[in-house]
Amino acid sequence: MYFKGHSFFTVMPTKIKKFLCGKGNVEKEAIPKEVYKRWGVDTNFNDEADSYVMAQFARSVYCYDNNIDIGLMKRDIATVKDIKKDKATLFFNYEN
Repeated sequence: MYFKGHSFFTVMPTKIKKFLCGKGNVEKEAIPKEVYKRWGVDTNFNDEADSYVMAQFARSVYCYDNNIDIGLMKRDIATVKDIKKDKATLFFNYEN
């Protein structure tokens, strides 16, 4: 990503769980069910569900940053703001 000039940051699992469920202490085994309840996506494995949540989170950050209304819930916006301001989650930021 560095050589492509992209910005990125790492996000702690508790923050992703908070984005999905509203709290960060959800058991990993509950994630696929929560993904299904929220987005109607049925996953077979925990890793698939985790990947889907990360993709939805990335989409939410992009849309939030670019003022694109995708119907984010208040808790989604709060979590996006929280993660973006948390300097501990910032891994690398490279601008052209």
